[in-house]
Amino acid sequence: MKKPERRLFVSVACATALMVCGAVMMHLDKKPDEATFFAMDCPCTAAVYGDDAEAVKERIKALEKLYSPYEEGAELSRLNESGRLELSEETAQLIEKSIKLTKKYGGADISAGAVTELWNVTGDEPRVPEQSEIQTALSAVGYENIKISGNECVLENGTQIDVGCDGKGFALDEVKKLLDSEKADCAVVSFGSSTLLYGQKPDKTDFKVAVTDPFDNDNTCLSFTSGGGFVSTSGGYERYFEAQGKKWSHIFDLTTGYPCETDLVSVTVIGQSGIETDFLSTCIFIGGSGELDRWLSDEDIEVIAIDENGVVYCSDSIKSRISISDDKFRFE
Repeated sequence: MKKPERRLFVSVACATALMVCGAVMMHLDKKPDEATFFAMDCPCTAAVYGDDAEAVKERIKALEKLYSPYEEGAELSRLNESGRLELSEETAQLIEKSIKLTKKYGGADISAGAVTELWNVTGDEPRVPEQSEIQTALSAVGYENIKISGNECVLENGTQIDVGCDGKGFALDEVKKLLDSEKADCAVVSFGSSTLLYGQKPDKTDFKVAVTDPFDNDNTCLSFTSGGGFVSTSGGYERYFEAQGKKWSHIFDLTTGYPCETDLVSVTVIGQSGIETDFLSTCIFIGGSGELDRWLSDEDIEVIAIDENGVVYCSDSIKSRISISDDKFRFE
């Protein structure tokens, strides 16, 4: 799998999300140590109390060198090229955890690299492929084609790995381990679409998180309060291209090989695992509102989903903590 061409822009959706996450700490008396940088093809921010934000940056940049498709010589790029590679502990764990999530939940699958490369939605020259090309790419999809023993990984049947569905969440899990080891007091670390809320704020109040308006990315549509944990949001508005009179998003339905057709426009998942919340926000978005009951009753996560009509669906446990800021949105 060749390295994707990097599009040198920052999406409005990511920029807005970062602005909001930065505002989480804005009104506190103490000043955090802060770092802003670019990694894993998006802007990142880290605001840390009781530790060095530069250490967080260094950890994320080190992980980027392992598994980001945009990093020259990254392990996953070399694995996709050779079909067999002895991996670092982190990359092997990422692959193993991703496969377990697909087995448990379905929906997303890191073996989708042949499909995502074909469409090149996040590259410089995205296109709508021919049906024959899509069918060929789909024949290479399936986590069963990824064999991993210890840290050695083998890809069979032309499978290519793309960790876009959960790679940022895994990185945030690793950042949390770092903050735990350094005994940091509090932090907000964000890729925009995936965020770690760590520890307790100095003023002892909950974090306040805003969700981007999926119809107007310069604004937010609602906010909610949360204790420590992970927050991930997926939506077709994040990255897409336009062709043949329609928008084609970066989130794929692997039963068809096309960008998914869903009546949901935004899905936010709050939980205690970065890789799982990242994976599930994608999975739930693909499934649409017809499958929401399964997720709204899940006791291990909280979900906020918005459909194409502005209807907000949410877990019962979080509804009282949500404040809708635009009257074009309403609870179910």
